[in-house]
This record gives sequence, structure tokens and C-alpha cells, in this order.
Amino acid sequence: MKQVSIPKLIDYLTIVGLLILLSAFFLDYWIRDWFFPSSWGNVATMLILPLLGALILILSIYYKKLWTGLISIFLMISFPLIFGIGYFIFGP
Repeated sequence: MKQVSIPKLIDYLTIVGLLILLSAFFLDYWIRDWFFPSSWGNVATMLILPLLGALILILSIYYKKLWTGLISIFLMISFPLIFGIGYFIFGP
């Protein structure tokens, strides 16, 4: 069985997190729909991405990977950041 190194696993987790974030845009109609608890955007940005971002941040601090640490912080605050940008662009 082939072993995967932890720094490579951090990169894979980061790609999975960004793909989940991207899927939240394509599987919901509007960013405003993310307030409904059953929408995929809400589940992805309020439940899955903060936990995945925290895991990536812990591993990236331990293995001293700066850029993946910054991306993981973005994943942790993805809901308020993206909803704020959508509110600013599209209005209330």
C-alpha cells in the first residue's frame, strides 16, 4: 500500500475545501438562499468548511505551510465573507 505524506494530504484537503466552496455557488441559486438551513450553501459554509479549515490550519501550522494556512483561514470565515460581499454587490 502506498503511503501519502502529511504535507501532500494538507494540499489534498485544501483542494477538497475549495471544491466544496465552489460547489456551494453552483448548487444554490443566490447567496441569499444560504440562510435556509437545508440549502447546500448553508451546510457547506457554516458546517463543513469551518471544521475542514480548522483541521487544515492546525496541520499547516505544524508543518509550516503559510499559503495553505491563509487559505484555511479563508475557509473558516467563508460564510460571513462571501455573504458580506454578496450583500454589498446585490443589496439587501
